Amino acid sequence: MRILTQISCSFFLFFAIVVLGQAADSLGDPFDGNSLRNPNWEWSNEPKKWDIGKTKDGWLTIAGEHNRNLWGEDQSNRLFQKHSGDFHIETNLIHDYKDVSTVQGIVALSKTTKDAKGRTPDWVTLKLWGRGGDDKNAVLQYQARERDNEPGLIGTAPAYGQVKQGALPMYMRMQRKKDTFTTW
Repeated sequence: MRILTQISCSFFLFFAIVVLGQAADSLGDPFDGNSLRNPNWEWSNEPKKWDIGKTKDGWLTIAGEHNRNLWGEDQSNRLFQKHSGDFHIETNLIHDYKDVSTVQGIVALSKTTKDAKGRTPDWVTLKLWGRGGDDKNAVLQYQARERDNEPGLIGTAPAYGQVKQGALPMYMRMQRKKDTFTTW
């Protein structure tokens, strides 16, 4: 199963597509027109500013908010759908940041799975961390809740390198087969 979305985000701390517990046919949205076409979308911490097709035709644009992160706690601005079972998600996004730390990507979140510290929910994420301030670069990360050094998690992808700040177009994919998550 695959979905392709186009997403544009500017100056924010976290946006993600989330997949967890329900129907296989619920995934997807062409993001055309001026509203979400799929009724299965839900918001977690809906941002004050977002639109479909107004900022850029055929794109969902989200201006995420400061102090929204997904590391030890879930404080992210997140548009998601519930889903159970295997999935394959693709997204085309533009990560634009200037002077603040921003995080954007794909996350699979389970409200019933416990993390290494026994907390729920747990998640895995592929994200681009745009490090503003003095760093002025971004790094690609594959992590779980407060974990990036366990088997299969790479933390910061060393081969990705550090890219300069600004508008960074990229594609991200996440696939789940049973209990194995693969991202690229």
